Formats: sequence, C-alpha cells, structure tokens
Amino acid sequence: MIVGAEESAAATAGVQLALLPSSTRRRQYFEERAARSSSEEELLPSVSQRAQKNLQRKSTYALGFAMAAEEHDDDDHAHEEEEEAEDATHLEADQIALLEGEEKQLRAKRNKVRRAVEEGASFSARSRARLELPAVGRQLKKLTRKLKLAKEALAQMTEPAYMKGRASRTRELEEELGKLPFDTFPILSGQGASRVQVGTLKAIVRFSEAGEPLANEDQQLLEAVTNSAEYLVRVYVLRGLQLAMLDDGGNSKSDPYLVATLGTHSVDCRSEYIADVTDARFFRLFEFETRLPGDSLLRIDVMDRDSFGRASDDLIGATTIDLEDRIFSPRWRDDDLGSRPPVEWRSLYSPTSKHEQGKLELWVDIQRTRDASGMPIPRPPAFDIAPPPEQKWELRVIVWSGRNLPDDLDDSGLADFYVTVKFLSATQVLETSTDTHFRAANGKASWNWRCKFPVSLDSFLKDQRLELYLWDKDILPNSDDVGGSSTLLLTHWLKQLFRRGPRAHAEYWDPPAPEAKPVVERLFGRRGAKERSGRRQNKWAEEAQTQQVLQPHKAEQEEPSSLASAAEHLLTQDSLLAAVKDEEVEEAKLWVPLQRPKRADRSQFGNDGSTPPELLITVQMVPAFELDKLPAGAGRSEPNANPVLPKPIGRLHFTLNPFAMCYQLIGARMCRRLMGLFSCLVCVLSLYYMLPVIFGNLLTAFIPFVASG
Repeated sequence: MIVGAEESAAATAGVQLALLPSSTRRRQYFEERAARSSSEEELLPSVSQRAQKNLQRKSTYALGFAMAAEEHDDDDHAHEEEEEAEDATHLEADQIALLEGEEKQLRAKRNKVRRAVEEGASFSARSRARLELPAVGRQLKKLTRKLKLAKEALAQMTEPAYMKGRASRTRELEEELGKLPFDTFPILSGQGASRVQVGTLKAIVRFSEAGEPLANEDQQLLEAVTNSAEYLVRVYVLRGLQLAMLDDGGNSKSDPYLVATLGTHSVDCRSEYIADVTDARFFRLFEFETRLPGDSLLRIDVMDRDSFGRASDDLIGATTIDLEDRIFSPRWRDDDLGSRPPVEWRSLYSPTSKHEQGKLELWVDIQRTRDASGMPIPRPPAFDIAPPPEQKWELRVIVWSGRNLPDDLDDSGLADFYVTVKFLSATQVLETSTDTHFRAANGKASWNWRCKFPVSLDSFLKDQRLELYLWDKDILPNSDDVGGSSTLLLTHWLKQLFRRGPRAHAEYWDPPAPEAKPVVERLFGRRGAKERSGRRQNKWAEEAQTQQVLQPHKAEQEEPSSLASAAEHLLTQDSLLAAVKDEEVEEAKLWVPLQRPKRADRSQFGNDGSTPPELLITVQMVPAFELDKLPAGAGRSEPNANPVLPKPIGRLHFTLNPFAMCYQLIGARMCRRLMGLFSCLVCVLSLYYMLPVIFGNLLTAFIPFVASG
C-alpha cells in the first residue's frame, strides 16, 4: 500500500511538473528528492530496482535492434561480400598471415567483451559491452569468411591434382597405424659373434583361457591371412630430402637414383640419376603385382651413381615397407587410409651408419585386382605426378641512383661508389656489378645500370632473394669498403608469376604496401619449428630483423653537379630520352634502404643515425619467349631499350681548369682543409721572414731611447 501511495504521489507530481519549463522541472524534482524524509529513503531500493529493470529492458531492445540491424546488413550487402570473395582469391601467403593475426586479435577482443558482459565492474559497463558485442561479432564473421576464401583459393592454386583431398605426414605411416597386426621374430644363423639374421618370422600370438573363442577382430584377421589375394602395388616417390653427400670433390654432393624391390621383382633407375644434389626431385612411379600374404617387403634404395660403373655405386640409404602390416591393419581399413593413402616422409638408413641418411617423400597405393568371386576389378588410372615444366624468365634489375649515401668512408667526404647485385636461390647464385661513380659527393650517386639474370621458375621455389651491396672502390685490391646492404625477398612474387604463367609482357615487382608487410629484411638464418602435438605446426621459420620498408619513388628532377656537366647533359641525346618519362617505369621505381655495418664510431643507419642510405631500383621479370620483342642490353649497352637508360649525371667531368679539376678530385671538405693548411703555412712563413725585421726595428728604436736616458 505504501508503494502504491508513492507511485500515486509520483504520478501527481509528474503531471504538475510537466506544466513547468524543463529547467524548473529538473530543479523542483531534485529539491523534492533532497527534502524527502528518512522514512521514504527505504523505498529507494525498490525504485532503483525498477529503474534497473527498465534499463535492462532498454538494453535488451537495443541488443535486439543491433542483431536485427546485423541481419539487415547481411541482406543489404550481399554484393559487397561477393566483391570481398573475389578480392580474397588474389591474396598471397604473407597477406593471409596478416589476416590470421587480425583474426586472432578480434577473437581476443570478443572474449574480452564477453567477460565484460558477464563480469563487468558496473551495470553501465556491462550494458556498453552488450552493445559492443554484436559489432565485434560482425567484424570477426566478415574477416573469418574472407580468410577462409583466401585459404581455399591459395590451396587450389598451389596444390597439384594428386594432392587434392590427400593428407600429408612428416613421419612414417606406421606411427599412425598403432599396434601392428603381426608379431615379428628374427631368425638367426650361426653362433657367437658370427650370428646373422637370415629371415623374419611373422606370427599372431594371443593368450586366452582354454576353450575361449578368439575375439572378432582376431578372427577376421585370421580369415584374411588364410585367404591370399592378388594386389596391385603402386609406389609414388616424389622427392628426397637432405640426402647424405658421398661424392668426393669440391661440392661433395651425390648423384642419387632409385631402386625399388618387391619380392623377386626389381626396378632399377640408374639411367635416371640426378647429378650433384642433396634434395632430389624424383617423381617416379613404380608398379608391382603380388599376392598377399606373400612377398610383402617393399624396399626402396637410394643409390649414389659413380662414374666407374654399377659395381662402384654406393648406397645412400634405404627404407622398407611391410605391405601386410598395412592391408591387415584395422586402421588402414577403418580410417579410409587404404582408399587415399597420405603422403609420408620415410627415413633412410644405411648398414654402415646408425644415423639417418635423409628422407624420402612418397605414398603407397595397395589395391585388389580381383573381388571375392574372382572377377577382375577395373584398374583405376595412375596419378600423373610429373611436376609442371620449368618456366624460363629473365630477371632485370635496374639500379638508378642513390641518396643519403655515407660520406664517412673517406677523409675527403667523397667516395667511388658501385653496387653489386646478387640473385640467390636454393640452386644458384648469380652476381653482377654496376659501373663506378667516381668521386661521388653530397651523398648522391647515379648509375642507370641494368643487371640481367637468367631465372628458371618451378613449383618448388624456395629462398628466392635479391641482395644489394653498396661498395666504395679503393686502389688496393680486395680492400673495398661496404657502404650498406639489403636483402629483398622475392619468393612470393615469383611463385605468383609461376602460377599465372608467362604473359606477353614484362612484369614489374610491386611489393605490398608498407602498412601491409615490410619486405626489406635482413636475414640472420633459419631454424626448424616443429611441434610434435599430433601434427606439424610449422615447416620452418625464418628469423629476420625488419629494418625499413620500401618507399615508392616520386619523380624528381635530377640536378647536375656543375655547370659543365649540365651543359654536357643538355647537348647529349640522353637528355631528350630522359625527358620522356615512362609512367609504368616511374611507378615501378622503389627506394630500398640499406643497412650499414655496425661500427663503434658511427650509426648503423645514415650519417646522422636517422636517415638510412637508399638505392633507387626497378625489378622486372621478362618471359623467355618475349626477349626478342623486349630486347635490353646489360648496363647501358645496346640495345638500350625497355626502358631506355640515360647517361648518369653528376659524374667526374674533365676540364682544363686545374682548380675545378682539383675540386672534383679531392672534394669540398679536403679543399677547405688544404686552404686552412695553406693559410696557416702562409702565416708561419710570414712570421718567419718578418719577425727579424720587426725585432731589428724595435731594437733600433729602443737603443737611442736607452742612451738618451
């Protein structure tokens, strides 16, 4: 009844307050609340509870409205999702890694908001969290969808046909089969130290009570063993990894080939050996027909071919697969391993060593050729495991100019700069250098020099990188000072070119934007990162320290260093060619920051420690079949085209003026020092010749003064 009276009084007061201005209503309301007696204060909890319920109801309405808005958003922006899906198919592996990082952060944020909803410090904080939760959920849903589409598109682009739906294991399949169906016992011959194993006894050993029947699993195994069947065995050998090096010579690499044996049948591939490798790409199919139980030991030998004949060939390592352990294993039948066996990495061992001699990547298909009634089963076609053919390209790297170059390599402040460009891959190292910009001043140099490298792309690209080294040429051999270096990782770009295939035009390197992923990295090595928690988490990881990001080039007018060089530049045809700018080339130019060697007396970056030295370069790939249509000479030699390289400016200019020539050769810093030294020398000589005269004059004037005194 008291509550009812209070509600009635509040309603009457509300009607009266509604007739007053808003400011007066607020003031009167708070005055009346402050003037309430202590007996009425006990009613506040119930009023607070009602207000809290009203606020909760409003929050619920707001949450429902947000969810409805989300559904409305999904319906209205369906075409947006289609565009995102199309964009996601063009993402590369590095961009997918960034998306995974963003997804992880969003999931953490969503969990944090959920905890705030459940355990917020105040009711208002919990309400804000309830309103924020749908927005975070929408962002996460959108990002997850984009990431899924990108991964699917990348997998379709990179996986060969025979890997569709096929798992890959980094260990031997026997580790997954669990307990093998047979117990094995070695059969030995001889006595003492001369005892050798001459065979293996395979048996099924079970202990049970007298009269107790066999378990259903054992009974099925016994029936399968007693009824032999014909099988077709196909062995797909893909690659060999880290094979032992047995050859004597400079590189000590091996010339591996395969020998596969099943029972009395053997296939020798000596004529298909691969010369001088440690990671061999075999891609070889072996087919055998056998009866199981029967000849079940499949042995694959990796041999090292010798030039003196088959008798001198060495065994690198071998692996043995017991086919009966597979077809009679419950996991082989129940887990569908038999219908699509996974790719496995098998260890190779040699009788002369206890250590692993490498690994072999393969999978084994075992298929019955006749059914239970004896009727032949059609043979499925074998998989084509031949890798895609190599693509021939030409890598063209143009070194245009440099800025913020170090001026502390010589006391004169000048340097004789040239750049060495290296292209490195897992199989080759190619190197070339620009010409030398003699007596470069003010931290600037110009080369306009084209470096060309023949490049072969395949489906196993790895560690493709470009290294740039800035050198200061010295008179003495092998004494050049390094002014900076940088490493550009090209693997993802070259993989993308290989997947798309050669086109009828050149391809310029357009690295990711700086905010997406830095691409200039200093490599400090690599290490394998394996986590044996049921599956391999990471194949390998690179330890890299990011220095700076590539910056796009902004077209600037290069100023000649002197009036004479400016006149020469204007009188040559190169100035007219340089005036015509190719927009595609200008957009492809990039400033590459260099990392300087650490020294105690200078910064690792630029002269002042803040601005690193930079080189302006262009990286271009031209298909081999387009080289005749897009000719280009090395350096600035003919044919000087695609693009035209003008004569560099700011070079040493010969003149008959000895002072100008001396200024170019020794630089402003040394000229100032020489002028200071010359001034000091003039002062010393002047004092040397003038002091006796001055002293004599003083003495002559002083003697009469003394005599008169």
